[in-house]
Amino acid sequence: MMTTPSVGPVGDEPEGEMMGSEAEANRREAIAGFHCDVDAAISVIGGKWKLHIVWLLLERTCRFKVLRREMPNISQKILTQSLCEL
Repeated sequence: MMTTPSVGPVGDEPEGEMMGSEAEANRREAIAGFHCDVDAAISVIGGKWKLHIVWLLLERTCRFKVLRREMPNISQKILTQSLCEL
């Protein structure tokens, strides 16, 4: 028989609560200028190469070199930067 660990009441750990509320505040601030969450997502995916990268990664999991082969016109720097931003 498996037992689950007991969890104290919310607010027992002020550090975790603070981090959660801080993360939520950062998320709200980041999307404040957008009409909805979809607008925010489109702004992140926007760019010359990001949509192509997402499309390739939706088909299958790829290593960096495979992505470079699939996209010969993109520089290594831009591919790295785009992946980090995604």
